[in-house]
Amino acid sequence: MVCRGNEYTRQWLSEHSAKVLNRLEQTALFRRAACVALYHAIRFEPETVGFLAKWADRKTILLPVIMENDLRFYPYTSDHALTTGAFGIREPLRNTSYDTSAVSTVIDLIVVPGIAFDRRCNRLGRGKGYYDRFLSSLPATTPKLGVCFNFQLLDNLPAEPFDIPMDGVITDKEIVYRKSVRDSTTVGTCTNYKLQ
Repeated sequence: MVCRGNEYTRQWLSEHSAKVLNRLEQTALFRRAACVALYHAIRFEPETVGFLAKWADRKTILLPVIMENDLRFYPYTSDHALTTGAFGIREPLRNTSYDTSAVSTVIDLIVVPGIAFDRRCNRLGRGKGYYDRFLSSLPATTPKLGVCFNFQLLDNLPAEPFDIPMDGVITDKEIVYRKSVRDSTTVGTCTNYKLQ
């Protein structure tokens, strides 16, 4: 998997990132969400720069900031209001007047990157547990969608009891939902909407 990631070109990355994010835009979960927690891409992740700019004036977009051992989400306003944070990740400038303690209650959808996902919607992160800790603080009804390239979608990944599975995984070729989510018409705040 890592070898494949080292092989792609800038053009491939741009084209396949667009396919992933176009699929995301077509989901009922994204269309209905007023507040979306996203990410600013790093290596091996679908690029989000243009996507963030496209949606910033139509939805409340939140981006993660690493603070000690936790993720805190702050509003994204523009690329000009970003700084380079931990691990070289672009993140919003910290606004001390913004109350991050209540953010988990306003997120309608969280889009999560990963090194790999499996068809049961388990996620392999980068090993620090930032997302798992944050995801465990969200209401159980908050939809969680993983995004990756198709070569990062595997049949099975090892999962620990503390790992939080996604409700679905979107790649440049397909969308995979957990059976319990796929069969439900109620997911998060998007009641009575099918996921596809």
